[in-house]
Amino acid sequence: MKRIVCFANSYKNGGCCIAGRDMNGGAWIRPVSNLPSQELEYPDYCYAGDKIPRLLDVIDIPLLNSVPHQHQTENHLISKERWVRRGTWPRGQVEQFLDQPESLWANGESTKCGGQNNCMSPELAAKYACSLLLITTKILTVEVGTTTRSGPSKTYRGRFTYNNIDYCFKITDPVFRARFRNKDPGEYESNRRVYLCLSLTEPYQGDGRCHKLIAGVVTDERN
Repeated sequence: MKRIVCFANSYKNGGCCIAGRDMNGGAWIRPVSNLPSQELEYPDYCYAGDKIPRLLDVIDIPLLNSVPHQHQTENHLISKERWVRRGTWPRGQVEQFLDQPESLWANGESTKCGGQNNCMSPELAAKYACSLLLITTKILTVEVGTTTRSGPSKTYRGRFTYNNIDYCFKITDPVFRARFRNKDPGEYESNRRVYLCLSLTEPYQGDGRCHKLIAGVVTDERN
């Protein structure tokens, strides 16, 4: 059993990816399933009453064992027991969980569709022993765009600066994205401090590279 503070609940292959910090020591925990791409399905993570985890929830998660895979060393296989919400972590106490890397993994590669320093080769990713980070930024610019790749839909990216390096990552936090669902394509800047949970994926089938994502956004507003 691990008790975590939830910092990510994001889209993944039709399911979701949830991650948080262990309250006993602060290590990152990413609960995964035994599906080929390890995403969680709704019955895996819902609480009693069919409620789902939200950011900053304190959750007891029954786990079977650690199943690290390449740079995703934080993965733990779930059991079939129900998760239990134990409360909410105060936003004012998030600072104690912050990571302080010099950079957000390796920089220099970007996708063609508006990303910046947002991907790398699997060989380069293999040099890292973590795939989750929690950072803070004073300014986050949300870029709302459109795509027709699999039918007309909106895209959401977050642009920010960390240690004087500019980044632009895809946002996969569904609750945060919903705030911009009805907005026109464009840029929307927030100058209030936010906390970002960042995730480094396994190689995408499309380009074979590992992508950096904003998997959770903690703001002043309820997440």
